[in-house]
Amino acid sequence: MKRTVVIILLLFALCFSACASGAGGVPDKGTDAPATEAPQASESPVPAETVSPYANTAVFSDDDFDNRFGMGYDNLAETEDAYYFNSFAGYYTYYYDKASGERGVLCAKPECVHDEIAQNESCSGYTFLTAKSLNIWDGKLHYVGFDKSSRCNAIFSMDLDGTGKQCDTDLDYGDLIASPQRFDCHRGKLYGWCQNEDIEAGDPQIRSSVFSIDAATGEAKLIYDRTDPDYCIEFTLYYYGQYVYICVADTSAACDGNYIGTTRFDLYRWNIDTEELEAVFTTGADGISGTDIRLWIESEARIYIMPGSVPDGCCSTVYLLSSGEFSTAFEFGSCGVSCLLQGGTAACLNMLDGSAEIRAADGSIIYQGEWDLDFSLDVKYKKPPYIQSIYGDKDTMFVVYSLRLLGNSRSACCVMMYDLTDGEPEATLIAYSPWG
Repeated sequence: MKRTVVIILLLFALCFSACASGAGGVPDKGTDAPATEAPQASESPVPAETVSPYANTAVFSDDDFDNRFGMGYDNLAETEDAYYFNSFAGYYTYYYDKASGERGVLCAKPECVHDEIAQNESCSGYTFLTAKSLNIWDGKLHYVGFDKSSRCNAIFSMDLDGTGKQCDTDLDYGDLIASPQRFDCHRGKLYGWCQNEDIEAGDPQIRSSVFSIDAATGEAKLIYDRTDPDYCIEFTLYYYGQYVYICVADTSAACDGNYIGTTRFDLYRWNIDTEELEAVFTTGADGISGTDIRLWIESEARIYIMPGSVPDGCCSTVYLLSSGEFSTAFEFGSCGVSCLLQGGTAACLNMLDGSAEIRAADGSIIYQGEWDLDFSLDVKYKKPPYIQSIYGDKDTMFVVYSLRLLGNSRSACCVMMYDLTDGEPEATLIAYSPWG
């Protein structure tokens, strides 16, 4: 069976439609070995001109992370036969069978009521809030889970039909990872980032870190680390051969209440072979308009960049970093929730008027018109829905919607798959979670 690796994760949701608001590795278990220092924000990584990041040296392999399902907080995974989904705030893992169109909770127990109740611990598909990532390797579904202490402490696996659930690898990362935001499986390691409060010289600080975890041993390594007075840092991770590109976006000047303004960002890449952090590009003080940065890397010399959220009244914009030169690639004619898909396709969805604008990497229009928001559900919800995550490529787009249910205070969510190959997008419901 063709293996496609995938994931996704959360501390708490950072919806596209809303404004986002001591360094060291981990010693081996049972030892008092000192922590390995990571590059600090005050220290400069290897300069871009030294590492020549435009030389197209990337080498790809079958166990590379599938960027189609990255840069979001919900979990999507794919095999040759099915899709798998777990919401960042949900309790269950769901499946969609490609051949039959059958969908439901990933549980084979015929007598089980599955997600008819909020926390059905006897259901095989029940993972509570433990599915901190969703990856497929070695023919099994893997996720990072936690115990009742609410601390991610192990990598679990189960068969693709929901049976055979087991704990595979204990995680021992001390205080390195307090609130993990996501785990992407790339070449045998899980990569992610986290933020947690720290006390420095008597003043509260927010520590933001990027790390890797060996999927076989649970060993953690700090890649990037910095402290700031507030939650003003956003990370975007992208995988390209032996490199992990890390976009560190400073939104401290971006948000005032619900206003989305300017984001300054630095782009690095982590060489997983040499374990060096290399500087690629910085916007400097001017930055760009918008927050929630998305990436698509066509080559080491051509990197596309797009903010997922822009200020009210501003059109979404795609930028191009070409051999070190930063410029505007093209602008949309509308504003909304935006995302870069694999292959260079860019989408801008406006939930207020139910419209969409989808363009290719050269700016040409693929689709412009009404957006299908008929989810064919038997529940009533407040319209328009929120967008939680957007994934996909030039042929297929996946949108995770948050639904505010009428008649009670809770939220549900659904995943719609849109076929982009033949003119007007064709929508298919592939998952529904009644518990968010």
